[in-house]
Amino acid sequence: KKIAAFRKIIDQIDSKIIYLLNKRMDISIKVGKIKSLLEAPIKDKNREQKIIDRLTKLKGENLSDEQLINIFSEVFKTSRDIQK
Repeated sequence: KKIAAFRKIIDQIDSKIIYLLNKRMDISIKVGKIKSLLEAPIKDKNREQKIIDRLTKLKGENLSDEQLINIFSEVFKTSRDIQK
């Protein structure tokens, strides 16, 4: 029963993550349009590094730096793909 309760909480968290990822992608599309108008490159390594630096300070103890970087590398890739 405890596992079912925890899984229900995880399902709720996953739903929130999906909602937030969709919001992030909506903003990424807008950023992509601006980059296109400015003829700016899609990939911004400095911006991505600043995000990683900020998030590694916030991540707590349950994620390693490597895990966080792996997760957000995929988020960045998806954001870049959606900006094209």
